[in-house]
Amino acid sequence: MTLDPNQIATEVEQEKNRHLIIKTLYLSRCKIWIMVLLTLLTPIAAYIYTRRWKAMFFSFLTIFFFLLIYVGDEEDFERAFNKGAELAPIVALATGIDNWLGICRARQKVILWNRNPSGDS
Repeated sequence: MTLDPNQIATEVEQEKNRHLIIKTLYLSRCKIWIMVLLTLLTPIAAYIYTRRWKAMFFSFLTIFFFLLIYVGDEEDFERAFNKGAELAPIVALATGIDNWLGICRARQKVILWNRNPSGDS
């Protein structure tokens, strides 16, 4: 019994596509109002709810670097903390919009898949 590399590559590609479809279906079923409430509590909770790990990593890495630039020159910890806390509403708004767009994109993909079930798009 020999292993055909083309068959293995096809199976791996099908598994990747299956995983992407499951992830997109889960994201499309997320409720936007729940995501907004979680974002208002803490922005990381919205990413956990939507299971968008890569987006969470890049968002918080970007926020971290902006905070380093914005607060980096402060000597006093309390002033630095207060200066950083000024950005909290902006962070909540940005993460809310990011998750909202992710949910909307997933819903659009599902609509396209339902219109064209053959998978050509």
